[in-house]
Amino acid sequence: MEIELKYKVEDNVKWDRLKHSSELAGMMEQPPWEKRMLAVYYDTPEGHLRRIGAAYRVRLEGNQYVATIKSRGEEEKGAMSHRLEWNVMQENELPNPDSFLQGEVQSGDSTEHLIPILDLLKQFGVREMGRTDFIRYGAALQWKGMRAEMCLDQGHLCADNRRSSIRELELELLEGTEQQINHLGQYLAQKYGLCPEPRSKYARVLMLLDGEEVE
Repeated sequence: MEIELKYKVEDNVKWDRLKHSSELAGMMEQPPWEKRMLAVYYDTPEGHLRRIGAAYRVRLEGNQYVATIKSRGEEEKGAMSHRLEWNVMQENELPNPDSFLQGEVQSGDSTEHLIPILDLLKQFGVREMGRTDFIRYGAALQWKGMRAEMCLDQGHLCADNRRSSIRELELELLEGTEQQINHLGQYLAQKYGLCPEPRSKYARVLMLLDGEEVE
């Protein structure tokens, strides 16, 4: 189960404050890294995954393609989300749901919930829904006995010839409790003037497809 907080960083001033924060640097286990992330999102032509709250993407992370399927977990509240997640390495960005059966799935979540999603993709086929392109600045943090992965993402998403910017902070729980990561998120949000972002990147892609304003 992925437990994550997401916040919108509204302008470049706040972005620079976060990226160059000496306080955050002091929490980092190792020096931060940067990678370009290029993702393609897929669904069936009729949108079966969207109906059940699932998402399927293939993302180039540095020089490695990673296919990911996420499924709705507990109800999302404010900045926090809970999702089931499965990841597998593959050779390119093309959709290949069978890779989750043929490769080594990197996930702690049961494949019991994965198989019905793969069956939908196999039965109804796959089409591209949209793309994201962003630079991720990341590091593992330690804070009051908890470990979390911090990611600062900046770039854009596009779908149906429409485009919107990405500028957000993500905190994913690695070790510790929901209460601990929530306290860290609230502290950073208050200090840096951040707003909770309940929408995933894929949810914003779908809003673009629906013709909605997503800034």
